[in-house]
Amino acid sequence: MGARRESNPLTRTYESNGPDVKIRGTARHIADKYLQLARDAHTAGNPVSAENYLQHAEHYFRLIAAAQAGPRAIGETHPADSDAENDDRGWPDRFAMPAEPAPQPFADQTGTYPRKVG
Repeated sequence: MGARRESNPLTRTYESNGPDVKIRGTARHIADKYLQLARDAHTAGNPVSAENYLQHAEHYFRLIAAAQAGPRAIGETHPADSDAENDDRGWPDRFAMPAEPAPQPFADQTGTYPRKVG
């Protein structure tokens, strides 16, 4: 029989192939290891490698956050997620223009707010 896959992303074992290192472990273990590698690279005066390791760590922190938020954050769709500002995974579109803020009432020159009529 085939190996049983763990369904809990927090306890699942991952294998990460980083820029110059392979790390195997839980998402938390891998994220912590990349953070340590980023600190080491920063201390050694290599900001490019430090940033690269931080980006790898961020990926695993996102996996952890999605797992803690529940199945909808991992990728299950819901009818309410179909509006234009969300992509097919239910995540906000980072490149969308921000919504126009609602107009705020303003004071006229006397310092009073306009009254509603009707």
